[in-house]
Amino acid sequence: MKLPKAVLFDFDGVLVDSSAYHFRMWSAAFEELFGRPVPEYRNEHIRGLASHEIAAIITGLAGVPDRSDDLYQQRLVTIANSPDAPDPAPGSLALTGLLEKHATPYAVVSNAPSVYVSSACKALGFAPAVRLGVDDFEGRYKPDPWPYLHAAERLGFETREFESLLVVEDSATGVRAGVSAGIPVLGLSRDGDADLLYDAGARDVISDLTGIRTVISGL
Repeated sequence: MKLPKAVLFDFDGVLVDSSAYHFRMWSAAFEELFGRPVPEYRNEHIRGLASHEIAAIITGLAGVPDRSDDLYQQRLVTIANSPDAPDPAPGSLALTGLLEKHATPYAVVSNAPSVYVSSACKALGFAPAVRLGVDDFEGRYKPDPWPYLHAAERLGFETREFESLLVVEDSATGVRAGVSAGIPVLGLSRDGDADLLYDAGARDVISDLTGIRTVISGL
């Protein structure tokens, strides 16, 4: 695979290891609203989902399904008021630094809230040319292709150039979004779910970002 003209990254699970961070934010928001611990949920059941979908799952588990929007909004407040941040994924800062060295633009395209994506990028030192969260998607979140189509257009690329771009995703939901947008997708599998990513349309799958140089020439 040649060096792409631009790379469009998912955020959680790709550039950052954020499962523990998100659990802390959901827990704090839930306890603020309901005065009790957040119900247990499995990370693999929510990977790639938009935040309001996750809020609906959590409030459903808690027996208060009509409060999902309240939980979503409280979590935005919790994130905005917290100095907490996720951890950078292994190899992520080195990779984005390498792209910058090669003058290759990159974007962050996430189903997570924009306030979180923005604050985490700033805290960790990521400087994408385009940064999009679910609040920027006009209701068309992944697996809809719109987020990646919009990001590619914001980067200045036309449809005929999409084959020269690259999406990096860790969920089948995100892979389907990239494939539907007509952009080659590289899957990132840390949990042994490579088959799911291939089935969703990923052209190749790696186990961590340090392996990206084995599939992209020019880095």
